[in-house]
Amino acid sequence: MTAEQIAAAVQALDEQAGDHEGLKPGLITVHADNWVAMSPRLPALCSIPAQGIRHRGIRVIVSRQEDNRVLTRDEAGQRGEPFLDLEPPTA
Repeated sequence: MTAEQIAAAVQALDEQAGDHEGLKPGLITVHADNWVAMSPRLPALCSIPAQGIRHRGIRVIVSRQEDNRVLTRDEAGQRGEPFLDLEPPTA
């Protein structure tokens, strides 16, 4: 997945979820080999002390054991907590 595909997946999950909290975006996982090329292209990346890296308020986990994907809150479980409100996309 590219940074653009991840951003589109986040947006699509949010739109499809409606009012169902468990179907909203809950965690972004990125394989470590893709992170260096991808991170500058993901807008609004920030690091919140004690909460790690986030994109639009969604936790980002970078690891060699992960695939590039966006999980729902139900799929992410505790790995994505604390869940924050999805921040608006930036240009």
